[in-house]
Amino acid sequence: MNKPLRRYRWAEVLAGQGRSLTWLAERTGAARVTVYSYSQGRRRPPKAWLERAADVLGVPAPMFINEGTGE
Repeated sequence: MNKPLRRYRWAEVLAGQGRSLTWLAERTGAARVTVYSYSQGRRRPPKAWLERAADVLGVPAPMFINEGTGE
C-alpha cells in the first residue's frame, strides 16, 4: 500500500497563487528538483528555505516553520 503524500502549507499557498514549483525554486535559489522533492515529501525543507519561501510568497514565516525540520 502506498503511503499518502503529505501536503505542505507552502505548496497549498503556491497553488492558491497559481504559481509553479519552478517559479518558487527560482525565487528561493533552490534547484527545481529540490523543491519538487520537498513538495513530494521525499526531503524535508530546511528552516532557512521555508523562511525564504514564506518571504517570496508574501506570508508570515511561522505559517511554514514547523513543517520543515521540526524547529
